[in-house]
Amino acid sequence: MALLSTGLRVSVMAYLNSAEGREGVTKAMIADATGVSMGTINATLIEAEKRGLLTVKVDRVPSQGGVNRYYLDHEKYESAVQAWLDFALGKGFTDENFRR
Repeated sequence: MALLSTGLRVSVMAYLNSAEGREGVTKAMIADATGVSMGTINATLIEAEKRGLLTVKVDRVPSQGGVNRYYLDHEKYESAVQAWLDFALGKGFTDENFRR
């Protein structure tokens, strides 16, 4: 199950890094694009926000009263990906934020 969850989380982050995702996306947009459950999306966004990879903004949509949009901090995201690749290749962590 953990491996499946990891794969689903990767797909959420990949979507956030896509051209559409770079414009800011809602949870519903992520679910529609990836087919990932809302529980996994929530867990992924919470973890990414804890690590400082996301910015959350509330867009005021009159009919909906406001919707959260998630924006990826691309510089931090790229360094995070590199840190995980280095770790996977046995080079150890290179980013202080990912020593946990």
